Amino acid sequence: MQLQSLACPDTPRSTRRGAVFVESAIVASVVFLVLLTGLNLTMATLRYNALGEAARRAARAAIVKGAMSEAEALGPDTIEGAVSDDLELTDVIRPTLIGMPASDVQMTISWPDGDNEIGSTVTVQLQYNHALFFLGGAGASLPLTATSVMQIVH
Repeated sequence: MQLQSLACPDTPRSTRRGAVFVESAIVASVVFLVLLTGLNLTMATLRYNALGEAARRAARAAIVKGAMSEAEALGPDTIEGAVSDDLELTDVIRPTLIGMPASDVQMTISWPDGDNEIGSTVTVQLQYNHALFFLGGAGASLPLTATSVMQIVH
């Protein structure tokens, strides 16, 4: 008495083994793609949160350096450039940028009210382009932007 496959009783057993191998390869590649895409999006979330924290820290540092500050006052001229440049407040931002080169993060610090007096606001905006190496193909990126607006207290 010979045992036959229950799934396909008329198909020889050796042919079925080849089909299982092909099906496993297809499923494994889809699972692998989903896992790597999830990892990529997790890195984007980490970087977005790091940008937000860095923007908050820079805004906090800027609000205590208003016109009435004992330290050198900042503003009301806009400060723009890469975080790697030797600009005001970059030393506050750099330590928070997890997994991002400082040269790839652009910052803009502005005083929308036109002055740096107590009660005026400071806006810090940081931008970074996160590379999407699986979702959009080569060269695709997801622009990440974090903004913090605070009122000058000194």
